Amino acid sequence: MKILIDVPKIPHTVVKELVDYPPANYVYESSFTNFLFPTSIPGFLKKRYELFRRKMNVDYKQENKSYDLIHANSKLLLNKKPWVVWTEHPISFFEWRNYSNLKSTIHKQIAKKYLASRFCKKVITHNTAAKNSLIKYLGDSDLIKKTEVVYPAYHLVNECTKKDTEKVTLLFIGRHFYGKGGREMLLAMEVLNRKYDVELTMVSPLSDSLSQKYCSIKNLTLHSNGLPYGSLMSLYSQADIYVDPLFTDGCATYLEAMSHGLPIVTTDEFANSEYVIDNKNGLLVKPPISLYGEGFLTKWNNWNEFVSVLRSTDTGKMVSELVDKLSYLIENRSVRAKLGQEGRREIRDGKFSIQKRNFAFRRIYEESLDR
Repeated sequence: MKILIDVPKIPHTVVKELVDYPPANYVYESSFTNFLFPTSIPGFLKKRYELFRRKMNVDYKQENKSYDLIHANSKLLLNKKPWVVWTEHPISFFEWRNYSNLKSTIHKQIAKKYLASRFCKKVITHNTAAKNSLIKYLGDSDLIKKTEVVYPAYHLVNECTKKDTEKVTLLFIGRHFYGKGGREMLLAMEVLNRKYDVELTMVSPLSDSLSQKYCSIKNLTLHSNGLPYGSLMSLYSQADIYVDPLFTDGCATYLEAMSHGLPIVTTDEFANSEYVIDNKNGLLVKPPISLYGEGFLTKWNNWNEFVSVLRSTDTGKMVSELVDKLSYLIENRSVRAKLGQEGRREIRDGKFSIQKRNFAFRRIYEESLDR
């Protein structure tokens, strides 16, 4: 069967992994097209729809008989053809990083209308926290019945032999320096440098002023302009510990790190503990501030407001805990290996395996087409 799958021009890792490793006997036809107006919409209404789409993440895919079902990723569809949606949080259905839309009754009713449509066969979330946030937001018992969790997956990379050296390499990757805990990582590194033979590779877009502020930190390799995918994968292979002290939620880099056999140190935030289980495939620290509030819905109006408050928040206790967790792993190579291997097992045949993800999607597609 053929599935039309919604793929951004720069695809998210979890979407790329699904397209590259599809369920058996299913063919994905990628849709990179911009929004297409349904032919039923009169020309004079198109401008209104454009304004509407600035607030709502909706789309319309060209309908033809060459595919059986549409798989949308964090989008609401106008199509009158069977479709499913895979999403990470209710905010993904609205204007990016404008969290105030979650507080709008009108926006909520529109989202409920499309998700409750007879053409929307399944609402799938990346994790249980995302499912709970969607249930909290929508508060609709009928929609709850059509919602389920399918965890993202990642292919298992060839196991690489770690360098035979006492120096331990930490790896940090984050597009948003403050939100991903880049400041806390560098503060922890200053302490670790006084205790251990350790180095940090950081891939994060730092401004010139931030680069100058932290350039004096020893044993720091900074890639502030980003790196191509292949180069990032090489960094995982060279690292001993993946560190992600973020104040939001993680996913893709966790899977990449686990596939490379790295133990992970991250925060107990949103769904992070669903991917990184404390003392099993990594270690968790508690952040003093979070992007999310009650029911995993964000309590901020927008991303900039959150970052502004975060920058003025005292994170000293978190940094101390981060130093303690990293010190434990730096001093215990056998523990690093054990946690790293457990992560690889989850990728190979656990809940983040391609086999388990594809089994779930295959069932969902079949059920959607039978209804």
